[in-house]
Amino acid sequence: MAEINAMINSLLAGHSQFSASQLRSIVAFVNELDEDTLYQFENAPEREVMAAYDALLAASSPAGHGPNDIEMQRLTGGDGNSAIAGNSAFFRQYRTSATRYPGYGGNIYSEQAKLKYDYAGKVLAALGGLASAGAGVAAIVAASVGNSLSSQAARYALIGVGGVSSLAGGALAALRNVFADLQVADNKQFLETVKAVVKTNGKLAKFFEEANNKVLKDPAKAQEQLKMEIAPHPQRYSQGSQGQVVYTNLTGAEQLFNHDFHSVQHSIRAKIRVAEDNAWHIEMSTARIEPKTFTPLEMEVMQRALARL
Repeated sequence: MAEINAMINSLLAGHSQFSASQLRSIVAFVNELDEDTLYQFENAPEREVMAAYDALLAASSPAGHGPNDIEMQRLTGGDGNSAIAGNSAFFRQYRTSATRYPGYGGNIYSEQAKLKYDYAGKVLAALGGLASAGAGVAAIVAASVGNSLSSQAARYALIGVGGVSSLAGGALAALRNVFADLQVADNKQFLETVKAVVKTNGKLAKFFEEANNKVLKDPAKAQEQLKMEIAPHPQRYSQGSQGQVVYTNLTGAEQLFNHDFHSVQHSIRAKIRVAEDNAWHIEMSTARIEPKTFTPLEMEVMQRALARL
């Protein structure tokens, strides 16, 4: 069974949250991450992943160069992530601040910030300061004439979340946590898809590692099994004068089984590459082998051959 092909086809066909173009952008984004960052994106808590992602956003913007350049080069293998730079409007929808609440509200993953805004919203609501979206300290104080305790509570509530200058009005103090929750939900959908791509690339790398081990163990049997799997695909063979099977070309799969994997390979990396028409292929490289590409058919043939080794 060509499980890897099914995984990739399912991933690229899943348009419930993202369009085909957006999925291609996410795949391209993941392909530029280094090994440490890939591990972090797959295994670290969401708040840590999004902190690293925010740093990538900053590094991939035209003005994103500064004291953290060395760290960004480690994360991206260069000066930034070109997938983000090429589709910044899409990628900047996902961040650690609420996009519906620009410039305000702090880190949406901070429990302290959430508690402060929750407190501020409750105090302002209790004082009737939310009569309009523009209600601020002045309106609250005016509504609380003669009640110095209420006035102090209102001031304390707003100071706790950054003061008057950081809020459009009292209403935003209460709405901040709503916007933050919406942003967390959006981020979660995005990260789930990113993790699915990371997982698929990881499964691809593991497949090639296992293939290397199996071919090394019995090269002759591996070549025979591959030949059996390729035989039903006549475009790869022609009949010779004696009726024997003659190779018409040397495909990536044949090169891998007949030569490349006859020695131990290290640092195997594999990536999905998706074209504009949504057709995909696999790119594989090792410490010794320059990037090679494999079509879906070659991937299917290799999986079936290795399943019998």
